[in-house]
Parts: sequence; structure tokens; C-alpha cells
Amino acid sequence: MSILDTATKVFELVKKAGNIEAQELVMTLRGEVVELQAINNAQASELQGLKRKSEIASQLEFDPPYYWLEKNEDRDGPFCQLCYDKDEKLIRLQKWGQSGRWKCLSCTSIVTDKSYVFPKLRSRIYLNLDNQARQ
Repeated sequence: MSILDTATKVFELVKKAGNIEAQELVMTLRGEVVELQAINNAQASELQGLKRKSEIASQLEFDPPYYWLEKNEDRDGPFCQLCYDKDEKLIRLQKWGQSGRWKCLSCTSIVTDKSYVFPKLRSRIYLNLDNQARQ
């Protein structure tokens, strides 16, 4: 039997006895019990969230430029460094174009890893100079 059930039974007994002052005290007590239960539930929920964050942090590995979750030799990810460092959110990065290029669809950052090969860019100026030199 919960404390709230007990307070309700006490209230019913006091009500039968007809003592108004005792009824008011029991009702005050009942209200305080409800308030304490709400606080307890909120704290239990917060504690559960903190335990989950702690568990995630212990499994998180930073391998620049992103994070990986490691569980029993399994690797999950990659996750956006900016989103985790700023808001503690694990946002999965999406492959973006060429191999080694990733985009976060939450913060829109684009990162490249060690396997990314930068394309060779040649501006129009250099192309014109090359064409003129060939002529």
C-alpha cells in the first residue's frame, strides 16, 4: 500500500469521526505526498537520463573528424563532432559525394576524413594559359 493510499484511508476514518480540523490536516498531508511523489518521479527520470549519458560517454571514441560508439568491439557511426560537442546529440553523418566526405543533416557541416582525395581544380585562367601555350 502506498503512502497516498494510506493517507486516503486515514482521511476517510477522520471524516467518519467528523473532526473537520483533522480532515484539513490530512488533506494538507495528502497534497504534500502528491508533491513529493512528483519530485521523486522527476528526479528518477533525471537520474536515468544521466546514467544513459554516462554510459554513452564511456563508449564514445573520438577519431578525428568524428565520433564512433564502440560496444563489444562493434563500431557504430560516424557521428557529428560539432553536434555532440555542442549539444551532446549523437547525429549520424551521411556519406556526401566522394569517398571520405560526410555531411551532418542537423547542423549541415561537411567533414572529410583521411580517405578523402581532394579533386584537382583548375581555374579558367590556368586553362586559358594552357590553351595559349599550346598554340
